[in-house]
Amino acid sequence: MITRRPGREPQPSATLECGQVVHYEPGICPPAPGDVVPCRRHGYCATAAVPVPTRGARGPRRTRSPRRTQEELRARLGGLPGESLAALRRERFTLRLLADAQQEGWLRVDQESDWVRLRSLP
Repeated sequence: MITRRPGREPQPSATLECGQVVHYEPGICPPAPGDVVPCRRHGYCATAAVPVPTRGARGPRRTRSPRRTQEELRARLGGLPGESLAALRRERFTLRLLADAQQEGWLRVDQESDWVRLRSLP
């Protein structure tokens, strides 16, 4: 049986023939059915059942956020005189996106101060 505790990994467990449930640390392989393991009541008992964790027992599958676009970058910098590179990175704008915008000519990156500005168009 896989039990859940908030903020922790699921804990593998095994049910013994006497009815006791033995929990194991995550990362340790639980015994196979029929294996003799230590029991709190009887000293040693054979395992009756070892549940197999299902795919959903590991927790929710994490999905990545979609990549940011140059239009989102333009909208983010639209009303500002500029923004720090660190602030843009915290908002998931990649260095590749910033480099592409700089090569296209509509963005200026000051490497000394790590400041990003929209380039004024003539």
